[in-house]
Amino acid sequence: MESACSGEATEEEVKTQEVLRQVQAILDKLTPHNFNDLMKQLSALEITTEARLRSIMELIFDKAALAQNDCASYARMCYHLTTLSVASDHVNFHKLLLRRCQSEFANNQNKEPSQNARRPSLGNLKLISELCSLQVLEEAMMHDCVVSLLKAQDEESLECLCKLLPRFGKDLDAEEAKPQMDQYFDNITHIVQERKTSPRTCLILKDLLDLRKNNWVPPQHPITLSQIHEEEDLKGNNRTGVAEERGKMMMYGEPNWSRHPQETMETSGFKEVPMETVAVTQVTLKTDTSCSLSIIDEGLTR
Repeated sequence: MESACSGEATEEEVKTQEVLRQVQAILDKLTPHNFNDLMKQLSALEITTEARLRSIMELIFDKAALAQNDCASYARMCYHLTTLSVASDHVNFHKLLLRRCQSEFANNQNKEPSQNARRPSLGNLKLISELCSLQVLEEAMMHDCVVSLLKAQDEESLECLCKLLPRFGKDLDAEEAKPQMDQYFDNITHIVQERKTSPRTCLILKDLLDLRKNNWVPPQHPITLSQIHEEEDLKGNNRTGVAEERGKMMMYGEPNWSRHPQETMETSGFKEVPMETVAVTQVTLKTDTSCSLSIIDEGLTR
């Protein structure tokens, strides 16, 4: 009986590992362009136990920590999985996700950075912020992200903060949360004034301070030097084209030396020139072989 039970457990583990392997393959290939197709593949998998649900969620968090630029796609995946539940254990993906996000900040909330508390990875913070934007998580979780980034005060965390707040700051800066936001920005002002980070990061933080002063409306960026050069090049090309067209208009058509000058004038589309204004012009073209060609425009008769 025991061997049978152990055999069933081993078979379950094998099935679970196969499901996780397929989920990992989906995560590796996930992009905004193939999202719908891969979600269909994911929904076809046998995700029937709490262990599989929990393991899939951990795979998503691990992937977000490694591929921060794809966090929006991972958040969308979580959004589609929130209603997925395991009937036998009365557990759903959303509850597990909420607990996982809360655990990211639980052992870091009341500790100073000098105590070497484990911080959430920047990728996981971005994932959590994306989940907040999709309203999968509550706004309070976004405040936890801001607190965690400000506590760290390293350049990477502060720059991550400068990417998140412009996107969510206006929603967080509501009347009931304004004192909390004031505290955040007092902290940011102190970092800038005391120069506790690099000059580059200080400039980014100053932009963030100005953004809030401007009621979260981004400024109109001035035109760059490269854009000015591109416009000048475009205008120069246009001027060259116009000059070429004007040069063509000034010509009497393609020269044909076999025809009489009077015939050339008459067939070129120009009006007949009055005899009083006609001048005799002689043009000599010299070539490398010392040959010369003379063209004499004779007076035209009315």
